[in-house]
Amino acid sequence: MDTREATRNYRLNKWTEIVRECRSSGQTVGVWCAENNIKLRNYYYWLKKVRTAACEALPSLQTENNSIVPVSVPLDQVNQVSPQSIKSSSVRPSR
Repeated sequence: MDTREATRNYRLNKWTEIVRECRSSGQTVGVWCAENNIKLRNYYYWLKKVRTAACEALPSLQTENNSIVPVSVPLDQVNQVSPQSIKSSSVRPSR
């Protein structure tokens, strides 16, 4: 690990704690930042960095086998749906 990466990780960990403190305070971000002498611009900059790092740390949801899964529907349930019941239950757009 080089110096830049170590510095980035240190700052990211520091700001992760700051964001947690702010969120758990019960105050608005503006009030909390004012009381803790933190500029809103800096807070939101690091909040974005923390969120990005958290998303990158999540495991990938993609799998190698992205196939369609067949679903079986009993015929007696399929026959219960008629075009009239679909028309009468459809949502009409508001004007």
